[in-house]
Amino acid sequence: MALIVCQQVETTIPIEVAGITPDALSGKSNKQIAKLPIRHGRHELELGELFKVSGSLSDSPVESSNDSAKASPTIVFDGILEPVHWIGSGLKSGTIQIETPAGRHIGSQMSGGRIMCKSNVSDYLGVEMTGGSITVAGDAGDCVGGHYQGSKFGMNRGSILISGNVGKGLGQAMRRGTIAVGGHAGELVGWNMLAGTIIILGTVGEHVGASMKRGTIVIAGSTAPQLLPTFSSGGSYPVPVLAMLANWLEQQEFPHDVSCLRSKYHEFNGDHLNGGRGELMVRAETISK
Repeated sequence: MALIVCQQVETTIPIEVAGITPDALSGKSNKQIAKLPIRHGRHELELGELFKVSGSLSDSPVESSNDSAKASPTIVFDGILEPVHWIGSGLKSGTIQIETPAGRHIGSQMSGGRIMCKSNVSDYLGVEMTGGSITVAGDAGDCVGGHYQGSKFGMNRGSILISGNVGKGLGQAMRRGTIAVGGHAGELVGWNMLAGTIIILGTVGEHVGASMKRGTIVIAGSTAPQLLPTFSSGGSYPVPVLAMLANWLEQQEFPHDVSCLRSKYHEFNGDHLNGGRGELMVRAETISK
């Protein structure tokens, strides 16, 4: 049975729960867990003052039919989570399952483990993560897989799979890892991207790939994006690596038809203002002749 942490207080004041992760709670009783410090606005409270703690932090399977899913120490966050931020921040191992719409900074700077979000999440999902995986059944906000002000690098290993739409700044300064989006993305996808792979099955906003140095952005939607003039056009061809990524996404139970990744893609190289070694792969059939 998983440890259940249920937020039951209606509030518009932000709640910060950084450090409430399976690896950090190992060996603690529910009574000890309920006394752990969290923040409610400017005030420090005990976790048990806003959350009901029940169940047990023990090896337990999470909800998945994926054969690769194994039992792991699991925390389930439930209740009123929209004002709750930093869930899973710094996660190193174990599983966190988020049952309802939740706030900002989920999985920020995590280095391992899994986070499974069953609904929408807010901004800064997976910021500066260095390992592990995040899945989101709904939409996500701005700066997914990006970085905080003053930092040089965004996401650096791991995977983020989002079923719905995302906001602006997806994968900014991304260094490694894989992000897949089943819906649409806002402007500045891959801004200042250093490496890694971003896959978008829908449309993208303006300035996709701006200032990217390396890395690959795949745009598989039915409408071609408006690209910056600092990208040069290459040829159209099937891309075996994208077919491999389609196979991998299917293995991860990504809830979208990814067969479009096995089509022909048109390559654009850029941003030539920043070395021109990045790749934009646009579904060939959407490119005007």
